[in-house]
Amino acid sequence: MKLSEQAVQLLSKDDESGEWDLVTQFPREDFPGFPVAVRVGKLGPSWSPRDHGERGTTNPCRVEWVRQYE
Repeated sequence: MKLSEQAVQLLSKDDESGEWDLVTQFPREDFPGFPVAVRVGKLGPSWSPRDHGERGTTNPCRVEWVRQYE
């Protein structure tokens, strides 16, 4: 997660290439202040964070660490 005056950026690192890729970004004005929590999980294509009553299928996914840049 990278914070700037203009945006909150979410980045991921490819194990094979070692390159950082921008996953998505949001206007910083939508997220004032500093983060107090990070929720790790999967979002659907709509980018709507919500809980689902029924469990779906799972795919391999791994988060080894989270780093915040200011």
